[in-house]
Amino acid sequence: MTRKKYIPERNYYERGFKPFKAPLPDLCGHCKDYYRRLYEQGITNSPFPPKCEGHVANPIARLRVEDFPSEEEYFNTITDLDPVSWAMKEFGWEARFYQQEVLSCTSKYKVIRQGRRSGKTEGAVVGILHKVFTNSNYPVLIVAPYESQINVIFEIIDKFVGKSERLQNSLERKHQRPQLRQLSNGSVIKGFCAGAGSSSKSDKIRGQDAKLIYADEFDYIPDKELEAIIAIIMSHPDVNLWATSTPTGEHKRFYHIVVNKDLGYKEFWYTSMENPHWDAEMEAQLRREYNAEKSDTPMWVSEVLADFGVQQDGVFLNHYIDQALEDYSIEEERFPRHDRKYVLGVDWNETAGTHTIIVETDGTHFRPIQKIIIPQSEFTQTKSVEKILQLHRKWQFCGIYIDAGFGSVQIELLKKAGAKERRLRMDKVLKAFTMQKMIEIRDPIDGSTVRKHTKPFLVNTLANALAEGLITLPRSEDTSESKNSPRMGLVQQMRNFKVESYSSYGLPKYSQGQEHTLTAFMLAVSGYILHHSDLSKINYSSRISVERLVDVPEDKLRSDIINEIIREQVESEMNRAHMTVTTNSPEVARRTLKLGGRLRNLGGGSSRRNL
Repeated sequence: MTRKKYIPERNYYERGFKPFKAPLPDLCGHCKDYYRRLYEQGITNSPFPPKCEGHVANPIARLRVEDFPSEEEYFNTITDLDPVSWAMKEFGWEARFYQQEVLSCTSKYKVIRQGRRSGKTEGAVVGILHKVFTNSNYPVLIVAPYESQINVIFEIIDKFVGKSERLQNSLERKHQRPQLRQLSNGSVIKGFCAGAGSSSKSDKIRGQDAKLIYADEFDYIPDKELEAIIAIIMSHPDVNLWATSTPTGEHKRFYHIVVNKDLGYKEFWYTSMENPHWDAEMEAQLRREYNAEKSDTPMWVSEVLADFGVQQDGVFLNHYIDQALEDYSIEEERFPRHDRKYVLGVDWNETAGTHTIIVETDGTHFRPIQKIIIPQSEFTQTKSVEKILQLHRKWQFCGIYIDAGFGSVQIELLKKAGAKERRLRMDKVLKAFTMQKMIEIRDPIDGSTVRKHTKPFLVNTLANALAEGLITLPRSEDTSESKNSPRMGLVQQMRNFKVESYSSYGLPKYSQGQEHTLTAFMLAVSGYILHHSDLSKINYSSRISVERLVDVPEDKLRSDIINEIIREQVESEMNRAHMTVTTNSPEVARRTLKLGGRLRNLGGGSSRRNL
């Protein structure tokens, strides 16, 4: 699914991430106006996608004291209906303005991206305890990617229960493994770990009943486990979902439900700076923790600003990608222009078929204009060769850059075709790259020849060209598909591409999956730059110098693979060596005064304002 334009309700972008430090003056009114504006701008297909019952105060405002036997009973009733007032009464817990906003909203699906140390989990626990205590037979599932997170959440639950005599008396069962808390009214809270290495796994989650699912650190839960959560929602129409997380930067399902407003998820976005205790000392501490003392790092953007910046160890930065986006599609057939040059990138794959991409260039700027994917089949090899020859006859490519990994047979077929059809100039335009080998390049400063590992060099070349504003990208390829979906567009592949680890020789190991169109794009752009571009006009960062490929003799390309690996390891090692509720207490009296203010507003009628 292609990403639509995204405008957040609390727009930190327009404020340069300056905190709001105050609630919205009219929570529901502001929400309705926000969605109306999105609809008028064509961003949503309906004026109000969320499913909700309005402000939590709506039913309370209709109650009157004279309808109850006593004022005390009226007071207790409206307190139990409002989670904020209820928590103040039961625990002496005073909600911050943003916690009040989340707890006062009745949207069926809520997605909360909130910075560290702002009370995200504590606010969610209050909401969960209110649900199970004030409703009979109300099952809640808590899901998190790590068992330690599940344990922390249940520790917070136990802390709150310990502050309330009513909840303590209501607690009927308590288990640690698996985590479970059951009340005498039949309501139950269960905890499940949904991480990649968990023993719970998705099959145990899938078989659960729930009226509320709380998914903590949603963006870190693997897609397979998320499918189990979605299955529960699809089979139980009355299920509510609260998804909270700090973003990873990877554009997966969490990002999708945030930016796609038609899905009906009510978004709440708060940075860590909204914390009332935020001060210079806390900021300095967090900047040291996230290595952001000099400038905002990806960890700072994710953990503190709660923004979808760049994923940790991401290669192609999101803000550069956003700047490169234009409204066009590469699924349509195109035709060459006489004032442009064209390059073809090809990635062969045993299971994903052949991915090809045509890139248009004026010699400096690069624009992918057509994507052709040939699905895997018995005749993929010959079909791919025929298609490449057909495209070359039409476009007269100045370069065809191919991943030699699974394409040795196809390369030979292309060479033979070129020998028979001389006008194709296949001997000049066809270049094969072996990702696991090295290429020789000449330093333009001193003329010396150095060797570089092929894939990191191609990746960095494209990343630098993107950073320099030399790349244009189609918005239609900025999809929000699941991690292994074959429908994932080029732009989403770029956003998701990252360094997962480093080898013992310091070489990056890149993410694997749906990156085949991206590989073809890297080959096309980097291949052209290496062979044709005037590199002196491109200002590269210090990650790589301005370099030009020196053709390696054919016999070297065909050298024994074992000897090549040994030489690479020795050279890498040599290079690395030189790298540098007590009723009589004053506390209850203070709590009751604050609670009275909240309740007077709740019982005061129909303002629907933040309380």
